Amino acid sequence: MAISWIISGGLAVLTCAIAFFVMGWLDYRNIQDRLVDELAEKSITVSRRLSGELLLGDSGASANVAANLKTELGLSKVELKKGLPCSAESSFIESSFAEYCSQRIDGELAVLRAIPHVQQNIYVIITKPVPSFLTTQRFSLFFWSVVPIALVLAFALALQKYFIGKYLLKPIASLVDTSTGAQLPQEYWPKEIKDISQKLSSSFEAREQAVYGQIARGVIHDIRTLLHSVLSATSLVKEQQNDPTKRQARLETLLRASETNLPKIGEIIDLTLDGSREISVSPKLCNLTSTVKSAIKTNEALGVAKNIEVQMIDFPENLMLAHDPVQLERVFTNLIKNGIESCLENDPIDPHGAVIISANVNRAAKKISIAIDDSGRGIPKEPDKVFRLLKSTKVHGSGLGLTVSRKIVQAHGGELIPAHSPILSGARFEVSLPLSDMGENV
Repeated sequence: MAISWIISGGLAVLTCAIAFFVMGWLDYRNIQDRLVDELAEKSITVSRRLSGELLLGDSGASANVAANLKTELGLSKVELKKGLPCSAESSFIESSFAEYCSQRIDGELAVLRAIPHVQQNIYVIITKPVPSFLTTQRFSLFFWSVVPIALVLAFALALQKYFIGKYLLKPIASLVDTSTGAQLPQEYWPKEIKDISQKLSSSFEAREQAVYGQIARGVIHDIRTLLHSVLSATSLVKEQQNDPTKRQARLETLLRASETNLPKIGEIIDLTLDGSREISVSPKLCNLTSTVKSAIKTNEALGVAKNIEVQMIDFPENLMLAHDPVQLERVFTNLIKNGIESCLENDPIDPHGAVIISANVNRAAKKISIAIDDSGRGIPKEPDKVFRLLKSTKVHGSGLGLTVSRKIVQAHGGELIPAHSPILSGARFEVSLPLSDMGENV
């Protein structure tokens, strides 16, 4: 809104300026006309005086009279010449006292008038400087016409800033706080903003419930699935109270189920907690290639079962970099798993696809990039939205894994960059890490 005031004030000043110069030009034209009339009147006096002197026959006296008249009448030149005063091209005026015409001579206004009552054709030229356009203008009038506009504009802007800041901008800036319950709407806020605050509060509350509900359902579903085999094995052990041999075999089955599933349950719990807390890392100089290979190994069974090939291309064998291998393995494991599942969801009937992992060491930019490309369905037009909770590149997913992965990468001083894959038809997730602590054999 301040721009509208500035534009209005600018247009007002421009209008004043145009009006000032138009009126000034018209006045300047009148000044020139008045100057012609003034010189015409003075030329009568000059021609009469010089006519008398010429009739007396004293040419020297006429020159002295001309010099005196120049000073007396405030003229820049008074000069006698022989001939007709006005040429055929010049416009001349017949008056009761001989003919005269006006011309511009050397930047001055000149009036040429014939000397009356003499036998020879003699005329006199009198000149006076023509003032320039700028010297005739009274810029003080323009200044005092613009000053009130500027004062009103400044006062309006200050008033607008105060009222808009208090009754519009400040309430809008506080809407998030009021929506989350951290602040209450103020009494002086407009009713419309209070209504918006109430609607936002309801929307935030509904979204929080939806987020908590979906996360809880997902976590409970995953944990229950993993616990099912442990509970089933436990029930089978209880059935063999009287047969030590079978009981021992079933205890071993329970142990295997517990060793396999209980760590996964712990990972699910850690993942859920990491979504709402800061993640700490413990970097140490070790082989990043081994970390990536370990993540591939973790997803090997899933890739084989779903017929999805995971390949490492242009990846050095020894990529020494200071990092937390446990935490970064979580990142690569999650990204590779997402890539495999995205390939499946892209074409569930013929789920042949690929996940390609490549590395790029850029010493000029002092960073290393690990790219995971897949042939899945890709990502939204705005890639950063994949990190929003309840948003996922997969059909089923809460987006919590990507959120945690980004936190881990950021804790290493790097970035997790989503993009469209330039080599496959799906998505690319690029893990960019700084090179400051790299080993010499990279």
